[in-house]
Amino acid sequence: MRKARLWQIGFGITAVSALLLSNFSGFAQGGAQGFTGVWVTEKVITRKPKPDRVRPTTGVKNNAPPRREKVRLLTIQWRVLKQTAEGKAVEINPESTFYTGDRLRFAVKVNQNGYLYIIQDTEGDEAATIFPDAHINGGKNFVKKDVEYILPFNCDETHKDDCWFLMEPPDGREAVTVIFSRDKIITLPNDAEEAKKLIKKQTISSIKDSSPAPVRDKKPKSLGAGRFVTWVTNTNVKDNEELVSTFYLTHAAPKNDK
Repeated sequence: MRKARLWQIGFGITAVSALLLSNFSGFAQGGAQGFTGVWVTEKVITRKPKPDRVRPTTGVKNNAPPRREKVRLLTIQWRVLKQTAEGKAVEINPESTFYTGDRLRFAVKVNQNGYLYIIQDTEGDEAATIFPDAHINGGKNFVKKDVEYILPFNCDETHKDDCWFLMEPPDGREAVTVIFSRDKIITLPNDAEEAKKLIKKQTISSIKDSSPAPVRDKKPKSLGAGRFVTWVTNTNVKDNEELVSTFYLTHAAPKNDK
């Protein structure tokens, strides 16, 4: 049986996952210097009304007729960071095999303002939300473009150098689903209080099934991208309301286990 939550915070006490708008030094990491291609290119899209969406400017359901806008295609940047023996965070190939006891962080950046949901798989028919989180934006999930968000980053001042997702038994394939939307999705948690409750996996599947399949670029040609960065883009100009992508990590038992 798979455990209820895939990871525990590295220091193993009561702190929850903290997500700070910052880089590893604790300062904001914004700006699109060096970014090119799909990250900054604008396209004319046709807005598509969808159920259970609320516009950020009006706070009412988005039932407006389709309209055309020139905007960036929804794109996210995803990186996996692993703790070294010296305690440092280094970027690592997400297709690597990770072992029980490894400590990881995730780094996510979006190319425009919008609503971000990060959900980790659990056993059974429910999933757990790891963002939104109480430690950022007053617990809200509206995020800014060109700013990297680290999960978890700094659980508290005492343990800021030892706050990671700890890979724990059983081994298997670990899944994290990222949803980035132009409008607020009211069937998903939009603040830290709502995020305390588990989500029905059917809710996530319904959103994914109604969203265009995204395109992945594991080696984006841009000065702003790291060595092992992945870009994921919704390239459909007729349905560019959200981007849904699931990232999988291969998790194995320690090599010395028999």
